[in-house]
Amino acid sequence: MSPHGPHVFLKDPEQLREFFHRSPIHTGYAVARPRILSHTPDMLVENQTVQSRSVTPRSMSSRLPKLVTVMTWVDRFFIAMQAVAGAFQLIGSFLHTEFGSNLFAWSLSGALIPAMLVAVNGLRNVRPTDRAIAYLALFGNCTWMLFILLFGKTQGSLLDVRIVLHATAAFALTVISAFQLIRRL
Repeated sequence: MSPHGPHVFLKDPEQLREFFHRSPIHTGYAVARPRILSHTPDMLVENQTVQSRSVTPRSMSSRLPKLVTVMTWVDRFFIAMQAVAGAFQLIGSFLHTEFGSNLFAWSLSGALIPAMLVAVNGLRNVRPTDRAIAYLALFGNCTWMLFILLFGKTQGSLLDVRIVLHATAAFALTVISAFQLIRRL
């Protein structure tokens, strides 16, 4: 840190260009990163703002296919649907089972698993290039969907609202996770 404080910028445009260098990141675009130079008082000017250009080219938004942005919002819708289904399960656990019983513990686990899957799917939505998270989400959603369908079969009705809400969200998120993995091959 210089003696002039954290908001110190270089006087000369050449020195400013040297101060920032461009380095590629995983998207293939460049981003400005500061390089440490000697902090001599004749090079520094205090409290002067520097206007910077956006490092993202204007044409980037035109290069993104519309399908990706639509799928992001569809993905978020089904993540929210799974969160709502888990919240209903949690509320139902407290309202319809005796606190501390075995059924209460199993019912709570049925509310906590969707909460974990919501977190994993939300992370997958934010980081679409991370294959490990996509595999984890695919496995978790597929397993949860199969578990919910087996639970519906033991209840005698696959058209129960609880089953339909959980299974629809899990199936959609399974398909979206698989789509992300296939697209990244």
